[in-house]
Order: sequence, then structure tokens, then C-alpha cells
Amino acid sequence: MDHLDAARSEALSGGKAVTFLFSDETTLCTLCSDASRQAMESLSDSCVMVYVNKRDAHNLPDIVKSALRSREAGIYIPKVVVMSYDLKKVIAIVPFIRGEAYRKLLAEAKNKILSYEK
Repeated sequence: MDHLDAARSEALSGGKAVTFLFSDETTLCTLCSDASRQAMESLSDSCVMVYVNKRDAHNLPDIVKSALRSREAGIYIPKVVVMSYDLKKVIAIVPFIRGEAYRKLLAEAKNKILSYEK
């Protein structure tokens, strides 16, 4: 979040999606930390990634906050929200789901990112 403006500029100049990964780097939950790592590994090469923790969530654009609070995002962290380069459209929301279903949702999100056009 400290570099959100730089991430937005990079996304705008390259026509890339911006992906917000909402998690907690201090968690002791291995499921959460492994899922966060999976999200980064799966998506980071196809978009601009922004890490968000609870203390910085209030600084998010309203559309991203709404997406993170949506039913679709679920109640567990990590939560992933993929936005258009201009942060005006939600492209995908990936809730944490245990197991292979999570990998499938990340793959679907990546496909949406790759098919996203400026």
C-alpha cells in the first residue's frame, strides 16, 4: 500500500490490471500464509500486485473496499481483488477456499487478467 500511486502509474502505462492481496503478514496460520504465497506466485507475472494489510485497508479506493467486503470475497484471508488499470472496474474476486478449489479460482482470475483489455 505504501507504493499504491506507483502501482497505479505502472498499471496505467502498461494497461495492466491491478491486483490487491488482502492478508496479514504476521499471521501464524500456515493456511493463510501459503494461500497468500500461492496468489502472488500465480498472478504477479500478469498484473501489478499491491499487498494490503488490515491497518492500511482504510486507504483503499472505495470500489476495492466494497469488493473486499462483498459476499463473493468471503470471510477468510487472504482475499484477492483484481481491478482494471484505472481502478474503476472489478475484474475478479478470489476468496480463500481450502485446497484445489483455491488454485482453480486463481487460474480463473489469471485468465480474466490475460483477457482483460485496456
